[in-house]
Amino acid sequence: ITRMASAFPGPGVVPALPLLQAAAKACGELPTRSLTTAPGLSYHLDLTADGMSADELRDFFTAALAASRKKEPIVETGNRYGVCDDFHRLNGELLMLEFKQSPAWAALSTTDQARAEAFLGIVLYSPELRSRNPLHPSVLDACVIGNLLNFPKHVLGLPFAAYATDGNEALSLVLYSYRQRAEAAGAPPPHRLLYLVDGPDSAPPPPDAARCAQRLGMQMEVAAGLEALGAALRGGAPPCAVVAPFGCEPLDAASALCSDRGVGLHLLVSDSEWRGIFAAHAEPVHYALPAGVTSVSIQEGMMRCGYSLYRDAELRDLHFDVALAWQTAPD
Repeated sequence: ITRMASAFPGPGVVPALPLLQAAAKACGELPTRSLTTAPGLSYHLDLTADGMSADELRDFFTAALAASRKKEPIVETGNRYGVCDDFHRLNGELLMLEFKQSPAWAALSTTDQARAEAFLGIVLYSPELRSRNPLHPSVLDACVIGNLLNFPKHVLGLPFAAYATDGNEALSLVLYSYRQRAEAAGAPPPHRLLYLVDGPDSAPPPPDAARCAQRLGMQMEVAAGLEALGAALRGGAPPCAVVAPFGCEPLDAASALCSDRGVGLHLLVSDSEWRGIFAAHAEPVHYALPAGVTSVSIQEGMMRCGYSLYRDAELRDLHFDVALAWQTAPD
């Protein structure tokens, strides 16, 4: 029986790595362990069904900043923008005003708006917390980003994650990795992608997804249904990857076809689909994606950045340095 991804009750967990993969990961992290470990950070946020208070969040960031100061003295000036105090104040006020004019703010109740303003004020009105440069991550940045990445990992059940400026960048990075993997295996251009839809009458690929592929020199072809997908996978050189929307109905069967052919299956989660998960469930849920799903990208919207998830670290690491190159001007 084919079906789309199904939700299961409970918050989910990040899957444990196999022993050999975990050992290799630990060995690879040894050279930087002394730079990224802060033994002085002993404060933990207690995330309950009732959330947390603004005072608890303020205490956490106070402890995190204290630990960071012990670890990042040589990059401190490069990690925050060196501007006058008036700029910090004005920038914080503008960011708060921008959020108060957003649909996300309008959707909150009066009580939740006051709560959100208290949380945002802790970060936006603090030069040490707001004006941080993710191109120079520190202990504090790693702590915050790591917790952000854990959220979609728990929901969708894949062990590795990354974040990007927006969903298009997240998708582009993943597609770049698939292209790199195909080139390493000796696949000549043009590099093909298959976009799976339920049938001939289904909506075409999102224009941005097709443009991301085109930007990378990849050809995106539509496979309308499982029969078309099977024929495309069996005929000629295999594609770099198969891309499917999160709501794709024949997900189990598509996963099996991709696994049999040794082709990665990437799920593209739109912001409306991501919001739909939480709108449809009053209690926490998680997903057990088929084994053939090798990566996921989530569009920005409910979350301010794009996110990507991976079943193995190798695929993620193929684009590890690309984002820095894309966002950094040449000398």
